[in-house]
Amino acid sequence: NKLKTQIQNKKVVPFVGAGLSKFAGYPLWNEFLTEVYKRKISDIVKKKNNFEDLTLEKKASFLREQRGKANFIGDLEEFFSNKNLDNEQLKEQPIYLFPKIFKELILTTNYDNVIEKAFHKQNILINTYSHINERQIKSVIQNGDKQLIYKIHGSIDDPDSIILTEENYNEAYRKNSPLVNVLTDCMKGKNLLFLGCSLLNDRTISFWKSISVDGLYHYTIYPCDKDEIDEISKILGDMNIYPIFIPKNQFHYINII
Repeated sequence: NKLKTQIQNKKVVPFVGAGLSKFAGYPLWNEFLTEVYKRKISDIVKKKNNFEDLTLEKKASFLREQRGKANFIGDLEEFFSNKNLDNEQLKEQPIYLFPKIFKELILTTNYDNVIEKAFHKQNILINTYSHINERQIKSVIQNGDKQLIYKIHGSIDDPDSIILTEENYNEAYRKNSPLVNVLTDCMKGKNLLFLGCSLLNDRTISFWKSISVDGLYHYTIYPCDKDEIDEISKILGDMNIYPIFIPKNQFHYINII
């Protein structure tokens, strides 16, 4: 009830991860990197590295170096380019409810255009920005009362905007960078609702924790097995996040909630 009230009062900002795009055939970050490695890297190169032991950022940097810029962009486009989503299938997904529930800012780390399509299928215009649009989005956020999507790590529509490698992350999250400035405006003092996110301690979550205000609570609808609930509840509780648990890989339960 508290979450519902805060959403109605426009006090909740959704933070959308790759889990909500899985239904459309888009991979999670690690799945994408693993598939590119398996399919595009030669056996000779594979024998000379410890790819599985690398962090996700370092895996991306390795693949970018091995594949070259143009080929790596091609890999991104192959996996994340627009798909023809069936309207009936889209209607069954949580994202289809976004235009009616979230009337202002939507944050996402996803490169794909699934959220935009949920709006367009309902004939609702939505503006999309990324970290390269610092001035425009800061102005829109300050004015408020306007539905918009902020694609934190870039968009497949502009592959050069995508943040994926360790070098990309170092540049994007440096002090006073355009991304850091915009994210501070988007997140600080806001109640966040994490959807389709692993909530691992990655750069974005680490940054959010660094600016999080004491006494401000957040929410997540989190898929997990029953025997994981106690452990995950403690971890999320330490992050001031109230979890609503659903079965693993069953994101349609969000619609029911």
